[in-house]
Amino acid sequence: MGRTKTISGGGGTNSPSSSDSNPASNTAQKSETRIKDLLKELYTLIHNVQDERARGEHNLTNISKTHERMQQEQRVTPYYKTKLKGLYKTAMQDAEVEAELLRKALDKISEIKSIREQRRIGLYCLYNTCSK
Repeated sequence: MGRTKTISGGGGTNSPSSSDSNPASNTAQKSETRIKDLLKELYTLIHNVQDERARGEHNLTNISKTHERMQQEQRVTPYYKTKLKGLYKTAMQDAEVEAELLRKALDKISEIKSIREQRRIGLYCLYNTCSK
């Protein structure tokens, strides 16, 4: 007996077919999909940062060991100068790559925050009849 009657007055806005025609719902779905895609990209970037950091760690260890050897000999030879210049150059390049990946990750985070803010404002305006 309760199956034939509807309490909401016949056809409410909660049915899947009516939400597909609702522009606010489509926008929310698109923004949610975009956020998911950005989070996947962010995840990949963070793993790339970790890989770069691990690669650069070897070079930093070599710099430290070279400094220790120089201190043991108590003099700076042309060999150590040349070796350290090369190690420092490589470390700088590694740091630049890592910094660029971090900048890209920060851009993704910023984009996600922006989409969430736009969605929040949109929902606020939807329920409070804002005029844009």
